[in-house]
Amino acid sequence: MYKSSTIALYTQVIISNKRRVFCFFWLVSFVIYLPAAQTGMVGDFPYWLEQVSTWPFSDYIHGKGFSKSMCEFTQLNTYILYKTIGINKWAWHIVFISLHSISALLLYVLLSNIFRDAEIKNRKSLAFTSAILFIVTPMASEAVVWKPAYHFLLATIFILTVLILVQKYQRTPQNKYAIYAGVIYLISTFSLELFYVTPLLCLALSVFYFKTFGNHTNIFKKTITYFWVPQIICVLFNLFLLKALHHSFISHYSNIPDLHIIDLASKPLKYLFHILFFGRFLPNTFRFSIYEFCESLLTLIVFYASLTGVLVWILATIKRRSGYAKTILLLSVFIMIILVYLSPLAFPNLLLVTYDRYSYLVSGFVFAMVVLLLNSLRSDIIKYSLVGLYITANIFFTLKVNGDWLASQKIINSLYKTFPAVGNKVVIQLNVPQCFDGVPMMDAQTSPDGGFKLMYNEFSGNHINSDVYGVAAFNMISSGDGAHITVINDSVVNVTLNQWGTWWWFSGLGAFSYENEQFKVNMRDVGHEYQLVLKKPEDKYVVMFEADGKWKIVNWNKKNVAQY
Repeated sequence: MYKSSTIALYTQVIISNKRRVFCFFWLVSFVIYLPAAQTGMVGDFPYWLEQVSTWPFSDYIHGKGFSKSMCEFTQLNTYILYKTIGINKWAWHIVFISLHSISALLLYVLLSNIFRDAEIKNRKSLAFTSAILFIVTPMASEAVVWKPAYHFLLATIFILTVLILVQKYQRTPQNKYAIYAGVIYLISTFSLELFYVTPLLCLALSVFYFKTFGNHTNIFKKTITYFWVPQIICVLFNLFLLKALHHSFISHYSNIPDLHIIDLASKPLKYLFHILFFGRFLPNTFRFSIYEFCESLLTLIVFYASLTGVLVWILATIKRRSGYAKTILLLSVFIMIILVYLSPLAFPNLLLVTYDRYSYLVSGFVFAMVVLLLNSLRSDIIKYSLVGLYITANIFFTLKVNGDWLASQKIINSLYKTFPAVGNKVVIQLNVPQCFDGVPMMDAQTSPDGGFKLMYNEFSGNHINSDVYGVAAFNMISSGDGAHITVINDSVVNVTLNQWGTWWWFSGLGAFSYENEQFKVNMRDVGHEYQLVLKKPEDKYVVMFEADGKWKIVNWNKKNVAQY
């Protein structure tokens, strides 16, 4: 009893002041992400860093060569960051955990105000707990650690800030809030396509205040006029620019394939499985059975019929519903708006981390729903025990993911150190680590100046002048994963993965047979083996393979013997 009352007292001291709340969030973020502090400069990061150094300013700001998008504000921000802090890993880490903490603080403020207006007891404690879960969820790891995911942090801050301004206007209808929201939203339309959900979230919030708490009709009309209408105009303006400059109304993800309605409808259930029940960390056999269950027509009918029925029932009886029920209704609408928006995007059904950034924003509202539902339990012991266990489980899995980030960086550093002197010879790397259990590392691409070479030149302190080709990449699951090779003759070598289930990749896709001026690849088994045929004498090349986290050079004198 003494311990619980002491914890409650400390909690009240923290949540009584927003600065203390932010500092607490920041300290928690700093500690939990400390293992990953020196990581995350992978994937697009070295390419963007090179572009900042070599491209004209205007080309970089407008994203020349990128997929169709209008991300000028994000590009400007990253340009300033690159120019200011370069590749200082600690500086980048501080920026990212600070942005994560700001997002959590804004979520706390938004939820605390909603709970206050809904007359929910202990509203600050409930909002604080929701934000803590948002801070420690493993689903935030990609957004917080991977440096190219900067715009997801930024977009979340924009959305939550606009929602808070709409909220403030309901209690104090001053035009300055509409002006602030309009400027922020206009800027956000040049950051990340997640801004498309903002008008819908704002509309849901304003209807929530109007219908459930009897806000004056005039305030609701002004909210629509001063907040929602300008946002729609901003969306139309952005689409106009997108069409004029990129000849498309679909931004960034214009290569999304045609998806079956079952696939689209099942995505919200799958995302909830990942966020609520740590689906990413469960054994593949079990998780795929859950995915199949989510894709079942019967499951989808029951889920959407039940959801619709409950929402209609609450709406039909809204006047006699408690603020608790009304708040759960609002959070449900928020969650479904975002999940439906995410449904056409690629879903991460294998490994960890990759694409978790998509669920960064929605996880905050999901956890708020969890906290409210747990708080409705009558027994305080059960309630607090479940919340404590759930927070602990989230921390455990986040530390696991951050440990993977650290392990992947150690392997990358080892590959830097074991890269041999190659003179002017062409370098051919047979098995490039694509990722470490989903944590991005490097890639195999058509360009001899990308992948490992670019990372090595930017981060190792040394420089490679030769062309470096990554023939194929693979998913590294453990630090001992790699491949072995068998020299067939002076120009042919077979490359075989030492383990099953890690697959071959090329240019971010499943690997395939291809050729260039230096060699030909015969992909015999995309899951296990391929054959490389050199087009010039072997003494023109340095051919190497990764094993045990090190580069090893192929010995062409050992024929028909496996080299590990």
